[in-house]
Amino acid sequence: MEGAGVRIVGEEVIERLIEILEEEYEYLVVLNQLVLKKKKAIIKNDVDKLAELLGKDREILAGIQSLEKDRLEIISQLKEMYKLNKEDLTFVELKDSLPDLWQKELSVMKEKMLKVIADLHKGNEKNRVLIAEAVKLNEFSLGILLNILQPTNQTYDKKVGLGTKVSQHILDQRS
Repeated sequence: MEGAGVRIVGEEVIERLIEILEEEYEYLVVLNQLVLKKKKAIIKNDVDKLAELLGKDREILAGIQSLEKDRLEIISQLKEMYKLNKEDLTFVELKDSLPDLWQKELSVMKEKMLKVIADLHKGNEKNRVLIAEAVKLNEFSLGILLNILQPTNQTYDKKVGLGTKVSQHILDQRS
């Protein structure tokens, strides 16, 4: 009879692990949606919207960290229950140590999470490239603007002579 009680507790612990993984997955899906919204904000150069979305990112990451803490606690319990003494236990090793009933469900969760993580990585990489290009464009524009406003532009004028400082720009600092 004692073994039956341990099995029920064990199943509850595994069920809780799966619940945590599902919650983490939902957070990752929302995070992925935010990546797409950030892309639109970057393209529109909407700094306020981007700041708002980054704040939401932080909230989601805090939720994921909390779930990760719970997940590690559950895994520790499972390691003790199934006498898994390995310190850095892999997902596959953990899954293979659990009853067959749970192995397929954990494999499905793993695949779902890996897919959304890959999507997140791709989206974040695209946003990184967009931001890098925007910074280059801003630096280029600033360089042009500074060149226009620079008072030491040298021009050649037949009437005035070579090397005379004459500004022929609309934005003349003398005015």
